[in-house]
Amino acid sequence: MKLENICALLSPALALFMLTGCATGEANKDINFNANSKNGIMVLGWEGLDNYYTAGIQIYFHGVDRNGKFDGRVFSISNGNPYERKNPSEYYVVEVEPGYYVFDYAVTHPVITKIDRLCLGTIKFEIQAGMVSYVGNIHSALNGPPIQTVPSHREEATAKLTEFPHITQPLTTARVWNVPYPDKTQCH
Repeated sequence: MKLENICALLSPALALFMLTGCATGEANKDINFNANSKNGIMVLGWEGLDNYYTAGIQIYFHGVDRNGKFDGRVFSISNGNPYERKNPSEYYVVEVEPGYYVFDYAVTHPVITKIDRLCLGTIKFEIQAGMVSYVGNIHSALNGPPIQTVPSHREEATAKLTEFPHITQPLTTARVWNVPYPDKTQCH
C-alpha cells in the first residue's frame, strides 16, 4: 500500500483520537462537589461553536507555577462530536486541580490538523480548591482567531450549574490576567 493511501486512511482516525482521546471534558453531572473538595471547578463560556459544523476544535490549558512557567498539568475541552449542531454559546463545567492555568493553544480538525498557539499573549487564571470559578467567555472563529475574549454572561454560566445538582458551592468570578506566553520556544 502506498504511503499516501495509508495517510489518507489514518488522518480521520488520528483527528478523532485527538478530539476525544485527550480531552478532559466536562465534569460528570453527578459530581459531588463542596467547599471541602480537593479540586476546583472551572466554568467557561465558549461562543462561535455553531460555526464548527463538521469541524472539531479543542482548547488546551496548561498549569503554570507562580513564576509563569509551565508545570506539567494540562487539561482540555472540545466541542465534542463535530457532526452535531451546536448552540452559538455553550458552557463547560470542568473539574481540575487547583492552581494557576493559561490558555495554551487550540487545535482545529476540519480535514487537516491546525494548531494555534497563543504566542502573542494569553490569559492566566486561578482555580481554587472547593470553589466554582467562572473564567468568562471566549469566542472561536473557524477562519479567524482561535480564541478571543468576549463579554461575560454570568447569568448563563450560573444557569449551566443547575445541570449539576450536587455542586453546592456558588459561582465565583476567577481572577484573570493577560500575560506573555510562558514558553516562546514553542512559537514558530
